[in-house]
Amino acid sequence: MFSKIKSLLGKPEQAPRPQRENPNFITARERIVSLLNDMVYQRIVVHLDIPGENQKDDIDDMPTTFFKQVGSARAALERLEGEEAHAQLVAAEQFKVISDLYGSPFTFQTKVNQIQSAEGKEFYIIDLPSKVFYPESEEYRKFRIGAYKRVPVYLKQPNQEKPIPGVLDTLSIGGISVYLSSENTTLPYLRKGEKLNCSIMVEGDNVKFEIVVENVKRLSDDKSIRVDCAFGNVSKEVMAVVKAMMSEAEQYLRNRARSS
Repeated sequence: MFSKIKSLLGKPEQAPRPQRENPNFITARERIVSLLNDMVYQRIVVHLDIPGENQKDDIDDMPTTFFKQVGSARAALERLEGEEAHAQLVAAEQFKVISDLYGSPFTFQTKVNQIQSAEGKEFYIIDLPSKVFYPESEEYRKFRIGAYKRVPVYLKQPNQEKPIPGVLDTLSIGGISVYLSSENTTLPYLRKGEKLNCSIMVEGDNVKFEIVVENVKRLSDDKSIRVDCAFGNVSKEVMAVVKAMMSEAEQYLRNRARSS
């Protein structure tokens, strides 16, 4: 299956030059290939930042796709659905792949080498990068907890008695993001910089802490919002829970990659 595409993903014409080590980048070709294969197995969404007149500033507005196969020198991306985005990508001399893997941002520059078809579907053949921005320090790591388990969250504004129910989306060492839906409650008016009391249910325990609103985005269904928040005054005990949840998420994703 996809043997025609696979033949295009073969060995590089020449080995990339060695680059200075940087903790925020990976340059070893074998590791880049291994991580990209994890993205294939886990079916991780990638956003494409494409230069041009219609370039999007917000990552949520960028066209998305998936890696289909990865070779030692090239990879195959699934064709974009929109014709406008497809034409813009093909015309671009270079574009940026933006995603996240195991809680860390995963970003690199590349270009479309050619377009191939297999089983009635089109794929972009792209060059593998010589380096990938993939910082693995705690300050960068962010896990989409909501992708594999449901964690109830309750937000409370200081001037309101009734808490606002929601669901945890992402979690990092610096804060959380929460989905709020009008199906459960009237969507609140939240301002950037506003302090909220937050509680999350973790293994039957009610963990409470303060958060500060950083961004509020209305989602495309027009019935939900995502609230991105930084931690405010957080105790060592709460931070220990956060780190434990991040470790659990990473282990889940790695086990999922191995079993695929």
